[in-house]
Amino acid sequence: MLFSTITALKIVDDHSGYKLPWDPLQWLGEQGTVYHDIHHQSWGATTNYSQVYTTFWDHFLGTVSQKSQEEIEGLYKKGRDAAEKAKKVN
Repeated sequence: MLFSTITALKIVDDHSGYKLPWDPLQWLGEQGTVYHDIHHQSWGATTNYSQVYTTFWDHFLGTVSQKSQEEIEGLYKKGRDAAEKAKKVN
C-alpha cells in the first residue's frame, strides 16, 4: 500500500509541470517532470514515455528524445511565443 501511494504521488508530481528543488519525489530515478514533459509536447509526443522510477524502456525501445537541451529550449520558446501571439490576437 505504501508503494502504491508513493507511486501515485510520483505520477502526479511528474505530470505537475513543476520542478521544485526540494522535491524528494524528483530524487526517485533519473526521470521527472522535465524528462516526461517532453512527451506531452506536440514535437515530443513519440518520445520520453518513461516509467515511474526508470527510463529503462525508453532506452531499450529507442524512445528517448535525441534533441539537445538547446533545441528543446528553443521549441519551448517557440511555443510560448506562439501562445503570446495568439493571446494578443484574441
